[in-house]
Amino acid sequence: MPMNKKEMIACVTALAQAKSRQNIAEALEVYHPDVEMITPAFAAHARGREETGRQLGSFFKLFPDYAVAISSYTKAEDILLADGIVTVTPNTKSGTAKTAKVPVTMVFEFKDNTISKETFNIDLELVSEAAGIPLSELLGS
Repeated sequence: MPMNKKEMIACVTALAQAKSRQNIAEALEVYHPDVEMITPAFAAHARGREETGRQLGSFFKLFPDYAVAISSYTKAEDILLADGIVTVTPNTKSGTAKTAKVPVTMVFEFKDNTISKETFNIDLELVSEAAGIPLSELLGS
């Protein structure tokens, strides 16, 4: 039986809270064992909880204070679109980055009352501009 919007939001809220605490183990519990996580800004694509855990670990190393506040949800069949604001201070070699607050859009698909696919869309140019660092420094090149 497909999840209703309230159930989807509860699942995404649990994930957002876990990720905002950088609690990878807790976040992985919200994902389906065969989860697919896509982050186009980093050309990152993980499959399964193990790969997703590694991807989250890398993300939290770059953004150790990551926090997300979701402001709206839109449901279409088994998909939930969530929009919000992320707050991050990039961890760069120069250590000169400021905290950035930028919009984010996330698309979630569900299976067995868990998140089976997440696409996390963040504009790294906005992050680098708000953090006061070059995009190349944010990307580690």
